[in-house]
Amino acid sequence: MIERRFDADSGIIHVVGTGIWKRADVDTHYGAIRGIAAGLREAGRPIRLLSDVTGAERQAPDIEAYIKLQMERTFAPGDRMALLVPDIHAQRHIRTLLGNAEVATFCSRDAAEAWLRNDMRETA
Repeated sequence: MIERRFDADSGIIHVVGTGIWKRADVDTHYGAIRGIAAGLREAGRPIRLLSDVTGAERQAPDIEAYIKLQMERTFAPGDRMALLVPDIHAQRHIRTLLGNAEVATFCSRDAAEAWLRNDMRETA
């Protein structure tokens, strides 16, 4: 399952992914994220996303590749994404999977949120 909500006070899109995902789950999720991002772009606001995948299983390779493709289609240079992962092994796996994508991985929610907020202050 993938759930999302936009926190207007912090300006951060919060995502929580758990379990195993199907391609339809990914399509639904990124469709919703593109809608939220479009509204933020229209308002001249930065795109900042915190995705908590600490409760997710490692996805099948074809789903991981599809997620990467959807990320590339959804986010633009300057958008910031932080992934909250359970441990250093997951961090390494995601860094390998995503390559040079503008995504930071964290094992601490506080560190991830601070990184996102700090950038918003720098660009405000």
